[in-house]
Amino acid sequence: MGRDKARVEVEGEPMALRVARALREGGVEPVTLVGKDPQQASLGLPFLHEVEADHHPLHGLVSGLRHAASSGHRCAFFSPCDLAWLSKESVARLLASGGPCCARAGDQQQPLLALLSVELADELERAARAGLSVYAALAHLPRVEVEPDSLRNVNRPEDIPAS
Repeated sequence: MGRDKARVEVEGEPMALRVARALREGGVEPVTLVGKDPQQASLGLPFLHEVEADHHPLHGLVSGLRHAASSGHRCAFFSPCDLAWLSKESVARLLASGGPCCARAGDQQQPLLALLSVELADELERAARAGLSVYAALAHLPRVEVEPDSLRNVNRPEDIPAS
């Protein structure tokens, strides 16, 4: 996208806030942004700065899991900020599974939409350092079926419907 996806607007609202709303409505509380860009803090949600230098998505999961563990939680719910059409029903379905698990809709998988145990932090950190993909690192987790639109993401400006 050439810029921070969290702040990209879909239907007049930054994607991160759209996702945060779906998470809250689906039963996730609190919602915290995890990322490298401290400007995300201006979106009005708690922000956890990911300090790893490289941009492997597993580092965000590790940061979130370590934060959850230090806050006394046994698990954490994750969603990429670019799932602009995430539904509260899909979030609730993942939560109801009890986890750990990742989302899928038919043949499409989204391992970053997941309920993860804090006990996975060390394993995921090793996987990131070894250069494993998110798919490979989380392949052993069960998949929970969600609504197909919940996995529709925004990777390019043309993925955003014209207003």
